[in-house]
Amino acid sequence: MHPALPKPLFRLIRSIRSYMFCRRVRRRVRARDFTLITNNCIGGLLYNQLGMRFLSPTINIAMGDEDYIAFCKDLRYYTACPLCDVSAESKKPYPVGRLIPQDEAHRPVELLFVHYSSFAEAADRWIARAGRINYEKLVFIYTCTVRETPPRGLFSAFESLPGLKLSILQRPAEGALHYCILPSCDKETQSQHLLESLGMTGYRLFNLYDFASFLNGEAPDAVDLRGVSPYGES
Repeated sequence: MHPALPKPLFRLIRSIRSYMFCRRVRRRVRARDFTLITNNCIGGLLYNQLGMRFLSPTINIAMGDEDYIAFCKDLRYYTACPLCDVSAESKKPYPVGRLIPQDEAHRPVELLFVHYSSFAEAADRWIARAGRINYEKLVFIYTCTVRETPPRGLFSAFESLPGLKLSILQRPAEGALHYCILPSCDKETQSQHLLESLGMTGYRLFNLYDFASFLNGEAPDAVDLRGVSPYGES
């Protein structure tokens, strides 16, 4: 918070600026029926900023890097898999589910329901939103959490996916062709840091990337913003 402003005024200014920011973005994005498949909460935040219905089961859910890539490669298959409650096994402070494959060619995929109070609620939302997927307009946004060398074939598998795709990286990586790198991208808690509100700006760190152009299919393949100030300072 700005040290010279009382909390109510700070929040009011941030709320007004957020409204104006979202209004500008909504005017720019042409499509209104795409499905965002993400491995953290960025998908839900983007849908909210765009004023869109959630057309994705991955809202308020996190996935590990390799689980996410496996899930994306066989989206139809995994959304039809049984979802089991493994919360007690995982000992996380939130519900955890596991998609159980029905053959040996697929791996189990763990779903971290980080913003749900119960597994039953999370499972209901998962099933309902999986039925809304628009397979004709898929958009994959992968926030890579691997700090050192990504597993072999990770990015080649991601780049082979249909539709629009974007990796959010901490640094350039071999095999990654469509990506962005944001300021402070080398933090260990990158996934959480990307979602931070930036003071009174009205937007979050990930909004430094031009998602409107990306969703319109007009963004450059690679964007490196490491030298950009999050607050627009020179």
